[in-house]
Amino acid sequence: MCSHRVPFTDPPLEEVKFSDFSRHNIHFSFLRLDKIHSELGGNKYYKLKQNIDHILTLGRPTVVSFGGAYSNHLRALAAAGRIYSFKTIGFVRGEIVRPLNPILKFCEENGMELKEISRENYRLKSSINFVRKLRSELGEYYLLPEGGSNLNALKGCAEIPRLIPNETEYNLRYITLACGTGLTLSGIVIGATQLERTQAIGFSALKAPGYLNREVEGYLSSISEEFCS
Repeated sequence: MCSHRVPFTDPPLEEVKFSDFSRHNIHFSFLRLDKIHSELGGNKYYKLKQNIDHILTLGRPTVVSFGGAYSNHLRALAAAGRIYSFKTIGFVRGEIVRPLNPILKFCEENGMELKEISRENYRLKSSINFVRKLRSELGEYYLLPEGGSNLNALKGCAEIPRLIPNETEYNLRYITLACGTGLTLSGIVIGATQLERTQAIGFSALKAPGYLNREVEGYLSSISEEFCS
């Protein structure tokens, strides 16, 4: 597995004391995924983890992905490309303004080729015509969706609950997290099924009622279909 090639540290579980919680015997802790690696920390690594394994198996093809000008996904992908020696191309929504902001500067410094894509074409990035055009320009490549959200990412995020130390003095009842696309939450839901009486709760960062529920249902359905096929 690719994770053995780079020194990662186990994420610490740090308890935060709240007087109101303590009075009711409620314990609140952070699983510090940001501390596993200086450049590939956080949930982004778990989204990339199994994708990286697959990329290495394929012989390190060029990896293409998409994001905004402040995309943490593109940042993590650029770091992974440098660390694991595969070429990366990042399509940035809108105009690339120079001097680059810190995120895009990091991407470029880590070897990612940055390309502009208009907002109109960005909306069409999954269309057959756009994919054909991209393949005619770039040749063969490995496509990572925006945010790295695919089945491999879902499986990687399912590993996160297993990182929680089991020697805690209290029973783990809830795993909570902020959510964008809902993929990390979906993976945690899958992984948490192995933990007795543990529920996963996501707090959407988007003001879109019902969006998170629909996304999570879609991700869980996709992985169920794979195991049933």
